[in-house]
Amino acid sequence: MGEKRTGTIGLVQIRPPMSREDEVAALAHIAEGRTARQEMKVHEILTPAERQRLKRITARGRRAEAELLSSTLGLVRQQVNQLGFRLDRDELELAGVQGLVEALYRFDQSQGNRFATYAHYWIRKLVFEAISSQAMLSDSMVRDVIAYRRLLQKKASHNFRVSDVMRELNWTRPRASRVIDVSMSLGQDLGTSEHPIEELGQRSEAPSLPEADWVVDTLRNILGKDFEDFWMLAGKVCSLEEIGQRRGISKQAVAKRQKTWHRKVAESPDGARLLSIYRTLL
Repeated sequence: MGEKRTGTIGLVQIRPPMSREDEVAALAHIAEGRTARQEMKVHEILTPAERQRLKRITARGRRAEAELLSSTLGLVRQQVNQLGFRLDRDELELAGVQGLVEALYRFDQSQGNRFATYAHYWIRKLVFEAISSQAMLSDSMVRDVIAYRRLLQKKASHNFRVSDVMRELNWTRPRASRVIDVSMSLGQDLGTSEHPIEELGQRSEAPSLPEADWVVDTLRNILGKDFEDFWMLAGKVCSLEEIGQRRGISKQAVAKRQKTWHRKVAESPDGARLLSIYRTLL
């Protein structure tokens, strides 16, 4: 592929994204390696030849894991760069890498989705949490600041007033004013206070996933505090039973809530578009 490498995160080289074929092969090696590790744990008595064979498969799986992670690291850097905060970039990138690793261990290849698309959610989740921690802001304020900055990026040539932000984001004046003030206090990296993330999307060499951003943000607005449970179920990260255990309710109660969430999504103004694309992003 024609992409250039974009440095390192920690000591790990950021490599060009894998092709779909290479990704499928890597995931197959990863699955075989995990199975081999499990076999060595379960079967205490193995012949030397069999143990050596399983060790080779395990090593190949670990190499495939490292290659898949390094080929997706560009997405971590993209997420951090696009936000443009004057915060500890190393710490934010480390949080993104943790999200990437979390995604690798939760990813279900049988769903037919690209790993980078699935990992996008986990990277964003942990980067947002790191921003909240560093800036000492609530998660909701971090999301508001990012929504505001994306608006500036989308319409970089426009000189936004508070009234414009209110209209574009459907916010009250106090909310818009507060978010603008917080965004300014957090600073940015482009030397301008008017358009803090202007053109960062174009400058990044990592793969862009604007649809994933839109789906996550729109579903979060529709579902509110239920978004994460919905996303975990839709992505088959957690079962009905696991969500129920986390919330202290029965499997049947979660199933009833799930029907309500699907109805809310389907009946929303963006329902048709969401239903046509969100499954391909999970």
